[in-house]
Amino acid sequence: MAHLAGQVGVSPEAYFEGEWSERTQRHQRAQIREHCGFRPFRTDEEPTFLAWLKERVLSPDPDAEAFKVAAYGHLRAQRLEPPATDRFRRLLRMAVGLREQQLVADIGARLSPATRCALNALVNTQAPGQPVDADQILLFPIRSELAAVKDDAGVASVETVLDEIAKLRQLRALELHEGLFRDVPAKLVTHYRQRAASEPPRELRRQYERAPAVRVGHGIPRRYFAGFSTFARLRPFGLVLAFNL
Repeated sequence: MAHLAGQVGVSPEAYFEGEWSERTQRHQRAQIREHCGFRPFRTDEEPTFLAWLKERVLSPDPDAEAFKVAAYGHLRAQRLEPPATDRFRRLLRMAVGLREQQLVADIGARLSPATRCALNALVNTQAPGQPVDADQILLFPIRSELAAVKDDAGVASVETVLDEIAKLRQLRALELHEGLFRDVPAKLVTHYRQRAASEPPRELRRQYERAPAVRVGHGIPRRYFAGFSTFARLRPFGLVLAFNL
């Protein structure tokens, strides 16, 4: 307090003599903005700010320090006073959501109809003719092809080796080209891989039924094939796919 008082040339006791009502604080913030050449962040500036943020999402975590620093730096460069903390965090979360939606649309547009059908078949857990109910967990769901692919190879033998070769051929038959996710940030790819490795196929299917976008992703443990991995993540607003062959 004494240091700041010395910088502005007033007595430290002046702090306790001032009126610190909310009205006074708003007036003083306005004076500071005017002196420094800043202006308040308005609601109509949110779309432009979100569009800028969306292109700089490198992680699924909206609270990532580098992401916040970049956002504050952009506001400072635009001579904008940052919004309140809660509003600022909400905008960061929205930017991450928009980036994921864009990823869904971009990847979905690159997949052929045949590949989409094959991916959808991998997570099918319903018997033919059975009505689909996204909010109901089946008591005895059928085993999906994805669950079989994710099974542990077990003890090495001629039979298990042939089984793993068959799995690899099944995945290659999806015809996912090598550069499908070359432009996706590495942290997003890692996040989707981890989700796909842990979520059961039934949950992937249930979440997909709530989402209007592309169908189904796939994950396979790395211990099966060195350098081979496919992964996916589902969100209520849509399906995010990530494959790395």
